[in-house]
Amino acid sequence: MIKNIFIICTLFIIVGCKGENKPQTSANSEITQEDDNTPKDNNIQKENNSLNDSSLSPKLIKNFTGKDNIIIYSAFANSKSAIIKGRAQEKKELLKATKEDGFFSNLVKSFNLVNNDELKNKTIIAVIDDFEYKIKTDDEGYFTFEIIDIKKPLKMGYKKIGIHLENNVNIHETNLTVITKELDEKIVGIISDIDDTVLISNVTEWIDLAVNSLGTNFKQRKVVPTMKDRFNLILNTNPKSVPSTLFFVSGSPRKFLIPIESFLEYNSFPKHNTFLKEINLFDDFSQTSYKTSTITSIIALYPNIEWILYGDSGESDQEIYQGIKDDFPKQVKGFHIRNVETGKIKDIFKESSVIDNTIDAVTDFFD
Repeated sequence: MIKNIFIICTLFIIVGCKGENKPQTSANSEITQEDDNTPKDNNIQKENNSLNDSSLSPKLIKNFTGKDNIIIYSAFANSKSAIIKGRAQEKKELLKATKEDGFFSNLVKSFNLVNNDELKNKTIIAVIDDFEYKIKTDDEGYFTFEIIDIKKPLKMGYKKIGIHLENNVNIHETNLTVITKELDEKIVGIISDIDDTVLISNVTEWIDLAVNSLGTNFKQRKVVPTMKDRFNLILNTNPKSVPSTLFFVSGSPRKFLIPIESFLEYNSFPKHNTFLKEINLFDDFSQTSYKTSTITSIIALYPNIEWILYGDSGESDQEIYQGIKDDFPKQVKGFHIRNVETGKIKDIFKESSVIDNTIDAVTDFFD
């Protein structure tokens, strides 16, 4: 009985009283692919921290708390185009999580995490190399910059940028992950699911999913063995000048960003960009169109990267990845599916390529 009530509460929290069915506005309508011919931060004020949790880095804490009212989901670019996703909301103190927290304590803290006051229809300003780009938030406070006219070409690495609400002197600092075609060497990238791929959630069992999502905190959640090490082995094959090419594309509701990012950092996963799903009561909960379009946009932005995809058998990852492979046969070089029943990670597809040895080495190391 208690679990059934909990599931109802979970669905209510995920969807929210207002829903999330409003389209996001973007700075530009399309993103430009990288091609072979592509040639203030000192005034940023530091925001105050209200979360004192030594298990999380100051940088992650700053993303979730403070006076700047901006939370960044992902920020990445090539030399001339950038995508920045986030939300404007009234930030507040986050309740500290411990390994000893019980079910109802976690439930209260989960409400605290996902119950936020959005800042809707507000102007957001991104500052890149002293150039400003503006956009408005939607009715849930979310925003997406899709900038195709970067005024000054970006160079490979992490680029510090500032994002703030118009008329708010508190500027949110974040790193823009910039991956360009400066190098002749091939670059390997990873696109991975989260639930039941790196984080045990039991998505196919709704009661277990609800308990795992809200009844346990990020310090208590179980990590899928070897995944962090697999990712590190692959990413370490890239030249040192290349920033992390790890992208998480998950069907989890985007309101769960804080516990998900806290889990990933607590378990020492590599630097990454995260995509979470917009969900409302009338959503069909299908992952196919959402994951396909999101992954396609990432691959299209970086035609110089060879990709390895990771997913699980709980939903439709294998079918989705096969479809993406069919669309990008030269870029998708392998995908792996974790069996949620046995825990075994299977190499479903591998094509001969420059990353052949990388895939073999990772597979052999963990098998």
